Amino acid sequence: MEDTLKNKIEGLTALIEDHKGGDVKVLSVEGKCSWTDSMIIATISSQTHGNGVRREIRTWLTENGYTTYSTGNSQKNDTWILMDCGDVVINLMTAEAREFYQLEDLWFEAEVLHGEK
Repeated sequence: MEDTLKNKIEGLTALIEDHKGGDVKVLSVEGKCSWTDSMIIATISSQTHGNGVRREIRTWLTENGYTTYSTGNSQKNDTWILMDCGDVVINLMTAEAREFYQLEDLWFEAEVLHGEK
């Protein structure tokens, strides 16, 4: 993993944890996925919480000069906020959505870079 990507992931992970994102996991999907190299998955407590974390992530990405492709939707009753940052895709999900979609099981072959296996 290149240093730029490693620094990006470490910064984003720390930011999400600092803003009370729960059970943060980072999966390396390089070579297993055609559209990104890494995924960050975190649990949010509510739509309001997710919107706040998303806002902080957008600010951090801009301040650190990272390109983003989609910085999340803002639909009413969001249970899953998806942010496409190119080489990193961020999934902010309520506990219910995380349990329902089970992304960790979908990407079971991915190397866990951060969080419990």
